[in-house]
Amino acid sequence: MLLALAVVLAVAGAASPSVAGAPVVVARRDLPPGAAVGPGDVGVVPRPPEAVPVAALTDVADAVGRRPVGPVRAGEVLTDVRLVGPESARASAGTPDAAGVPLRLADPAVAALVRPGALVDVVGGAGVGGGDGVVVATGARVLTVLPGEERSASAPLVLVALPGKEAARVAAATVGQEVTLTLR
Repeated sequence: MLLALAVVLAVAGAASPSVAGAPVVVARRDLPPGAAVGPGDVGVVPRPPEAVPVAALTDVADAVGRRPVGPVRAGEVLTDVRLVGPESARASAGTPDAAGVPLRLADPAVAALVRPGALVDVVGGAGVGGGDGVVVATGARVLTVLPGEERSASAPLVLVALPGKEAARVAAATVGQEVTLTLR
């Protein structure tokens, strides 16, 4: 009788949220940076509340279609700053008004050299800033790199984070133009 009661209490305790843990979205497999997250790439699992990072995602729908800013390991809890979006731009640039700026690179080989988290300077060609080549932004943080085949154009696209006013200026200065990057 006591054994049966102990089993019932144990089962009931395992079902309670405080024992089962908080639901979080985790990667079901290793995810490369910049690749769109599919529904089969992530799942919801319980974690002890003390092991749940700040701003952890709790719904698969919040991750599907978004892109990791860096490589993600299987089992890793996904948070708002691990996926491309306003939160990752603010965290990467370190300012509350930061934004992501997409840059079309003139040389695909340069895109192969940059990784999420890298610091780069953005250099525009003739016509940008009225010169033969000019540094348009310094100290931009790379959020992700998208290969050309994932978009309609063939040139790679690099998404960088910059403070708000600088992001708007760089976006306007580089619209429709290919740029290159210097690596810091």
